[in-house]
Amino acid sequence: ITKVELEGYFGQYGELDDVYVPGKGAHRAAQRIAFVQFKVPGVAQRVTQQGWEHFVKPGASVTVDQAVARKGDGKAMGKGWQGMNSGGYHQ
Repeated sequence: ITKVELEGYFGQYGELDDVYVPGKGAHRAAQRIAFVQFKVPGVAQRVTQQGWEHFVKPGASVTVDQAVARKGDGKAMGKGWQGMNSGGYHQ
């Protein structure tokens, strides 16, 4: 699943601030994790309330969970994420 596909799918829930897919090449494929940040607080929670598995495209789903800020610095995953972890995608 690409950054563009994630933007297209999760953009239907609200305006996106950023989509981050870490890693490159084989490392990226093995990690299978991405982060989606919404501009409006509460959108990520609404997405997770609709279920943990979302089908981004035929044959490819993501398991969603909210990213949590690290204690003390207000940042999640070192990038200031207030959005949603769309990790664990399956193809």
